[in-house]
Amino acid sequence: MSALPRSLRAGAALPPAAHAPRPPITLGLGLAAPLLGRAAPLLGCAALSGCALGKEVTEFPPGLEPLEANTAEWPDATDGARYPEAQNLNTGDAEDEELGVEYSWSHGRGYVQMPINKVYQALIVPRVNADRREIDSYEVTWDVEPDYPHSYMLSNVVNDVLTVEFDVTWRHGATAGSEDEPEQIGTRWQKTEGSTVIEILRGSVRTFPVTDDVTAVEMVLHQRSLQRGFDAERTRAYLQDFYVAILAEAHGEPLPEYESGL
Repeated sequence: MSALPRSLRAGAALPPAAHAPRPPITLGLGLAAPLLGRAAPLLGCAALSGCALGKEVTEFPPGLEPLEANTAEWPDATDGARYPEAQNLNTGDAEDEELGVEYSWSHGRGYVQMPINKVYQALIVPRVNADRREIDSYEVTWDVEPDYPHSYMLSNVVNDVLTVEFDVTWRHGATAGSEDEPEQIGTRWQKTEGSTVIEILRGSVRTFPVTDDVTAVEMVLHQRSLQRGFDAERTRAYLQDFYVAILAEAHGEPLPEYESGL
């Protein structure tokens, strides 16, 4: 399989392998990360003296509700579509009161021109969820949280200055309607075990129908890592990649390719 030939930047058309020949993706704020490479170096700080590295287990609170209210704008209607397949992003910083540390957050809102059942099917595919831009490998453990209709753990490995391993637990389920006929879908994920290079990693998706053939997708992501200066860029890059993967999977198109080959 050949690598995608161009970067995905604000206002740039989706690469053919991702979603041709549909309309271009538009983003609320610019993103200068190349599609095929990592958004920013992950482990630069790890090589410096004074960086205390270890492993930890993080409690994953129950539930499927969004992490917080979404502040991104909905994409504007275009001449060709009232609900275009586009995504807007908003990014900032906040403080985790329990941990007493600052983290970066990104919010995303976009539309998928497919029924909610198709989008649900895309959301529960681990390869759609995996941060394939940043990691070098991952393994899937299924049904790790039996209280939810769909759950799994992605055990991720990043090979950089040193090897970083961390587990991210995912859960999905209908929060309105039923699993067969959902009226709203909730998705939550969180780093639950692994390297302290990544201190905070948690996210949510709220998915609901706008019409019978259009589904709205709201995303929230929080992250804090040893390289705080790159966290905002990484959260934006991941939500952008996640949205593009959902589009491709929902439409039955190949997912974008990255340098990792995942």
